[in-house]
Amino acid sequence: MLVEPTLIWSRTTPVSVIGNQGRWKCLTGDGVLHCRLPITDTLPLRAAPKVHAKERVSTASRRRRSACASEPTHQELTMTSVFLRATSATAMSLAVTLMPALTLSADLSQARAGIQSTVDKANALFHRSASAEEIAAALFEDDLMVTGEGEKGSYRNLKSFMGSLAAHTAAGPRCTLAIVDPIRSSGDLAVAFLAEHCTAAKAGEPEEDTRVMFAFRNGAHGWRVTMASFSIGKY
Repeated sequence: MLVEPTLIWSRTTPVSVIGNQGRWKCLTGDGVLHCRLPITDTLPLRAAPKVHAKERVSTASRRRRSACASEPTHQELTMTSVFLRATSATAMSLAVTLMPALTLSADLSQARAGIQSTVDKANALFHRSASAEEIAAALFEDDLMVTGEGEKGSYRNLKSFMGSLAAHTAAGPRCTLAIVDPIRSSGDLAVAFLAEHCTAAKAGEPEEDTRVMFAFRNGAHGWRVTMASFSIGKY
């Protein structure tokens, strides 16, 4: 975290700041982080004028010299300006670095909401015993590919999968899909685990649980499944 730079003027430490950037060397004392730029990294500071031992200095003159000694030199101001520019650049760099992460977080949130909406529509269709065609239109892309436990091969498009989907929904409104976090997304593609729980098709038969992985694509009709894989069991 950047700390607002505070200049500290003294004879032993011509230029000191509180901060943590660039070539500034930092020491911790009394719970405060003190940083200073090594003099070897800068032009030499202006040497203090020598005063002859026998020179008589009036009280007013001493006061004027004391006031001047407390003011930053041109070299000190120059180094301060360099530090402030470096600090601003670092802040900008930090913002640019964080921007992709913030964008990614926003994209993931939108993907999560879109996928949840698609799953909710599919569940509503399952629960009212909708036809396989209605479910397919709400959930799957035309280029759907499916592979799963117990299948002899893979389905290479939605049309080839329709017979299996019709058989799966023929027993009535007994299955529900639920997203298992987290969702991974990038742009218009996202991958999610889902758990499908189906009540017994007939009295005395066991309930069924299936682990599903869906690859979603965000298109003209929202987030739809373009690839799927499933296996029997719970997460």
